[in-house]
Amino acid sequence: MAIIKTIKDPENKLCRCGNWLNHYKNFGPKVVRLCVVKECTGHELTGAKVQKQNSEDLKIYIIPLCTTHAESKDELEIYDSIPFVSADTKKTCGTAGMKYLKEGQR
Repeated sequence: MAIIKTIKDPENKLCRCGNWLNHYKNFGPKVVRLCVVKECTGHELTGAKVQKQNSEDLKIYIIPLCTTHAESKDELEIYDSIPFVSADTKKTCGTAGMKYLKEGQR
């Protein structure tokens, strides 16, 4: 099992995918049904920004978590088979511009 911790990104940038769950689906598995926390069956999902714990890898990733786990401040155990998708928009979809944000808020 892998250990992760959700993070609050101070910049809180939005990407061109519209939201972080769409970002995960666009750059990872296309179908996501349940929260990836061990033994959780939550299906109200959001794309959460996380960092791996007990690792030298300090990058920020997106994974699908239920809304409860996405707000958790605790370390969470997830299944090893879960792909981590980079939250680095420069390497994936790019940052949403103001025009996109205004359209997405409608």
